[in-house]
Amino acid sequence: MIKSFLNLVVLAFVLVPLRGQSSTLGRAEWQLHEPEPTASGAAYAVDPDRRRLVRFGGNRSGPGDVFLTDETWEFDGRIWRLMHPRVSPPPMAGVGMAYDPVRKTVLLFGGQDKLTTKSVSYHNQTWEWDGQEWRQLKPKNSPSPRWGCEQGLVTDFKLNRIVLYGGYVPGGLFPLPLKETWVWNGTDWKYLNLSVQPQERYGPAVGFCAASGKVILHGGQARSNLQALGDTWELDGEVWKQLSFDLKDPDASPAFRGGLATSDPASNDMLFLGTVQEVWQGSSQTWVDIDDLWAFDGKAWKQRQKSTGLLAKSYRPGPFHELGGTLYLVSGLRWTLSYDGKGWTELVDWAGNAPDILIAFYLVHDVARHETFLIGSPDPWGYSKSPPIPDPLDVYLVRDNQIEKMQTKVQPPYGGAIVHHPGIGKTVYFDSGVYSNDRRAWLFDGTDWTKSIGSPTDPIPDSTVYHPGRNTIVTVEYYRTWEWDAQKGWALLAEHKDGPRGIGLVFDAGRKKLVGYGPKDSTAYGLR
Repeated sequence: MIKSFLNLVVLAFVLVPLRGQSSTLGRAEWQLHEPEPTASGAAYAVDPDRRRLVRFGGNRSGPGDVFLTDETWEFDGRIWRLMHPRVSPPPMAGVGMAYDPVRKTVLLFGGQDKLTTKSVSYHNQTWEWDGQEWRQLKPKNSPSPRWGCEQGLVTDFKLNRIVLYGGYVPGGLFPLPLKETWVWNGTDWKYLNLSVQPQERYGPAVGFCAASGKVILHGGQARSNLQALGDTWELDGEVWKQLSFDLKDPDASPAFRGGLATSDPASNDMLFLGTVQEVWQGSSQTWVDIDDLWAFDGKAWKQRQKSTGLLAKSYRPGPFHELGGTLYLVSGLRWTLSYDGKGWTELVDWAGNAPDILIAFYLVHDVARHETFLIGSPDPWGYSKSPPIPDPLDVYLVRDNQIEKMQTKVQPPYGGAIVHHPGIGKTVYFDSGVYSNDRRAWLFDGTDWTKSIGSPTDPIPDSTVYHPGRNTIVTVEYYRTWEWDAQKGWALLAEHKDGPRGIGLVFDAGRKKLVGYGPKDSTAYGLR
């Protein structure tokens, strides 16, 4: 079960002390724009001086070197922004980042630059981020090259230093966790040659406890037998000390769990969010998802919240941070959870308003009604039924911070294109006839659908856009360009050997022409 704990290494768990900023997050909040999803290996750190959460690198969407990124993103408590430094660290996963209280920058260390090839390189470069640019530092001493530093790099705010524990090096079937402690003083790395320190382990949770002024290490998975650990350690200056807790008492500590740690500026406690728990059934070892929340005040553990099961139903846990005194956990593709000190609340739960995720959907803005509608089908191809029967279109109203399913009397079949037509004040849906055998236009007036004109010889719209100069809707079907008039229906504008096909269309208001981008030769075309 080594996979469970190794996964923890690449999950960001950070608490953002964005002081003085109130959170605008609400149900179906549209102001929070996540960066492109990263499957693993992205590093997160908080710059408390600039009140920013910084993210670097990671493996975007799957295995393979091509997916590694060197992108830098910043979150200000409202939106994510892609930064554009002139120089960046190489594309990497498994790097560690932490705030440097001496230099007032964010420090980056370690990482790997490939994921699957034999030519993978591990790094021991040290970089700093000042909010605008990356700069590589040249310390006299450095830890050896390693990756998996996401959870082992933490800021010691009392002694104004950064502590690095562990990391991984190649080791055959499994990577080998290191039993090393290093500290960064703002100019150089120092190795702590300690006779007593935590045993090497996979996925420990390392954080800073302001109440005791010490770095705390808890749990992980033993290298020797891959069993979960329940021990808690504190780093007092340059001495590791193991704290004594009854591991058989489930109320004494979050023993035998994998999890994520961070600091709570409100209480000065270190917080620990459990993610997986080891369970033994006789001689059989199993693992269960868990999302209990614990606080450590420097002397004792106290459970703040029992496991709710919310994390277990997510796709994967993501960043954990504080905004305006509330903890937020972005969990998978469907949930944003907040913790107010009493319990978790689902803020954005598409499942609560849409029993099924909309697989094929369109987002349109009705200019006449000043409303935004989400239109789509939860099962557009009918794969969940036998024989396959596609689900029709559902309509949701997106207003302020709410999303509400509308009860329309008519539901057109899925299979076509949708665009708003300001000239007639309605949203137009073109049925391709793939499932209905009826290539007909449907009009949505903000309340319900009505059938409009159509013909079996009509085009099957792909990318479709409204042209304000012609007061028509234009689409490109292979090498033919069509336009739709609300009174006359479709008419062929042009057939062309060159030009866009199966493309994205947009109206350029400045040049007063449509611009299309064709995948065949990656060329942009203009249509007046």
